Amino acid sequence: MFSIRRRVETLGQLAERTWYLPLVAFLSALDAYVLVVPNEALLIPAVLAHANRPETRRRFGRLSWLPSALWVTVGSALGAASFAVLTSLYGEQFVEHFFPNALHSKEWLDSVKVIQRHGGWGLALVSLSPFPQHPAVAIAGLAKMNALVVFLAVFLGRLLKYGFFAWAAVNSPEILRKLRILPRRPSS
Repeated sequence: MFSIRRRVETLGQLAERTWYLPLVAFLSALDAYVLVVPNEALLIPAVLAHANRPETRRRFGRLSWLPSALWVTVGSALGAASFAVLTSLYGEQFVEHFFPNALHSKEWLDSVKVIQRHGGWGLALVSLSPFPQHPAVAIAGLAKMNALVVFLAVFLGRLLKYGFFAWAAVNSPEILRKLRILPRRPSS
């Protein structure tokens, strides 16, 4: 039988492994090609499992959320840059292979406008937003945007976004207690 508690415990045990955050980064990079699990769904459990480890707390203190956010951000940016490079080499057929009907979607048309007007800064803005970044990355590739620009734009947008999400995941219980939305922890 499916048990959420058992899954969380398993995740916590995996967070102890040295390969855990690189694996999360790899899965985050795959998101550029396969829309199976959104990066946010990778980030939050990684933060919750990894940030509370004694070693992480000792090394990073109040920034214990930062390693997970950085790994997911780097993975996302590497995946986006590689997708843009392959799109620039193989064209629209490459995009159609991974994302059928993407070339005719509203997101595609909106992304074309943003990238045409703002270039790399537009890609950073899309990466920060809640909208899918796949069309914008593909357009950047078709426009032959430099891979380093794609990497840095996605890195900047995603670091701001994932940094906030990771910080909130670690700090929201305490904030909710201060606001008296959650009951205070019993004193020992």
